[in-house]
Amino acid sequence: MSKLKKGFIVIMTAFVLSLGLAGVSTEEASAKVWKGKPGTLYVTWYADGYFSNYVTISKTFTQTQPGYENILAGVKANSKAKGSFTAYLQKKSGSKWVTVKTVKATRNGYTKLSYFKAQKATYRYKFVNTGSKTRVNYTFSVEQAI
Repeated sequence: MSKLKKGFIVIMTAFVLSLGLAGVSTEEASAKVWKGKPGTLYVTWYADGYFSNYVTISKTFTQTQPGYENILAGVKANSKAKGSFTAYLQKKSGSKWVTVKTVKATRNGYTKLSYFKAQKATYRYKFVNTGSKTRVNYTFSVEQAI
């Protein structure tokens, strides 16, 4: 192997390692978040995109209205693979995210992700492709009291 080829391999290896050390994920994922038309008591937030390994829905939401502690959410997904992926509802606790609910969501169809024990806190959803790393396309929605 030539010195030029060895040098290139060393430089590329260092670059890839530096990405990992910097906390940059090289996993394939995409998400777009948008706000729906507000209702009388709630607003619906949507996110759609795809993931091969995992994706965290960047829109966090805070339950603040007394009497509206329910989180009404769902995900519609499709993939070439059969089976499921894991959906985690996480609650912010200090500087960490703690999982409060785990659901096996179908890769092809609609899954309800609602949670009826929400407290006044900040929440987010994280989807993890378990088993096969085949791409999953999704549309996610969550209603938030206003």
